[in-house]
Amino acid sequence: MKVEIITHETQTYADELSQLGLEQSWIEQIAGRIISAFNQTTRNDAKSAAGIMAYLAAVRSVRDILCPEGWTIEREHNLEITKNDEIGISLIVSSGDKNTGNENQTPKTKNPKGEQTKRIVHENTNYKSLFPDFDKIHTIEICENPNWILLYHIDAPQKQMRLEISLPVKMNYYGNKIEDWKKRIILPMIDFNPSPVVSDPEFAEEFEFEIKRKADDR
Repeated sequence: MKVEIITHETQTYADELSQLGLEQSWIEQIAGRIISAFNQTTRNDAKSAAGIMAYLAAVRSVRDILCPEGWTIEREHNLEITKNDEIGISLIVSSGDKNTGNENQTPKTKNPKGEQTKRIVHENTNYKSLFPDFDKIHTIEICENPNWILLYHIDAPQKQMRLEISLPVKMNYYGNKIEDWKKRIILPMIDFNPSPVVSDPEFAEEFEFEIKRKADDR
């Protein structure tokens, strides 16, 4: 499947963002807040702290900036979604692998995804057989209300953050990671100074905990 790639040097770049209800300055603000949260960790934090804090900041900053512009919050189990009902799109955030933001490589999500992510990726595609007798040949049409992903990768050794807003259409079966995209809008790379205690952060986006008090604990 051919992937449509839009970079910040593409003539239609600003229009592509506008069609999604987004502006470059908003993405820059979101990126800055993600980096700020990433850099707040110290050597006393858990190894995965930088990745967790970056993800939480990504979700919050997307909503802080987009909700005043008419976007709304939706939650489906542990999947955090931000929606623009007027345009008819949904946006989720995820860390990506080292190929994120590289137009010459195909990125994957950094971590395996759950059933809700599988569902929205499946919703994105409508397969129509070109030849009914041959199941292997298909065209892909995107649904009317697509689910986009703000994919980001923090490369601390290179002091870079790379981002893209991409339309997922396929997950791999062996690792539960998104691996194929219909369109990729690649954002400008951002240089930053990483925290000196974080060199190769772990990312743990899906986590939950529960505190249970003892019966005699008042």
